[in-house]
Amino acid sequence: MRSIQVAEGLALSSLERLRTREEIVSFGALAATGLLSSLWAGLLPPEWGIWAGFFYGSLAISMPLIATFYERKAGRLEMEQAAGPDSDA
Repeated sequence: MRSIQVAEGLALSSLERLRTREEIVSFGALAATGLLSSLWAGLLPPEWGIWAGFFYGSLAISMPLIATFYERKAGRLEMEQAAGPDSDA
């Protein structure tokens, strides 16, 4: 998070900023899944709480979605950078 806040001082490129945001979102998804699973297990009756581990199955969907989203953004960013600031594209 700190690297995003001081990106100018670190002279991060646009792609490096994007990759940093991707990592923050990925770790946020992991943390949210763990928190949700813990809350489910701790707050619900035992008959329901035993299913808390199945929240981790959602990572099989959410993590590839996050990766695909940021890969597409990175691809567009790389194409823009390759075209250069003078191009009309």
